[in-house]
Amino acid sequence: MSGFDNYENLYNRIQTEIVNKEAANGTIIQGQVPHFLQRVIGTMVDPEKLKKDLRIIRRSGVNIDDISDALFNPETVDVPKRRPSGEMSVRFIGKQCVVTINPNTGNLIQTNPRKKSK
Repeated sequence: MSGFDNYENLYNRIQTEIVNKEAANGTIIQGQVPHFLQRVIGTMVDPEKLKKDLRIIRRSGVNIDDISDALFNPETVDVPKRRPSGEMSVRFIGKQCVVTINPNTGNLIQTNPRKKSK
């Protein structure tokens, strides 16, 4: 479980180390949506999966240094695509994680650790 101090520290690190910087594709990162910080922290139980499928799914958090690496030194940047909501998104695939941003607003949308191959 993550307390408010940790939440505030992570939010401030993202604002200081990532926001207002230029991602590898030229997008200026303008901010972060609440869902992004939730994915940085991770969860013991994903409430949407529990409600929909009655399954307990743990979501691992993502290290801010890994997020920076994915945004500024990605292995791959996907072509932008339109999400079901109509908004655009582009994925930055780094060594340790994947970060999604809205290229029109510059907002960080979500991040996930990369799956390790077996």
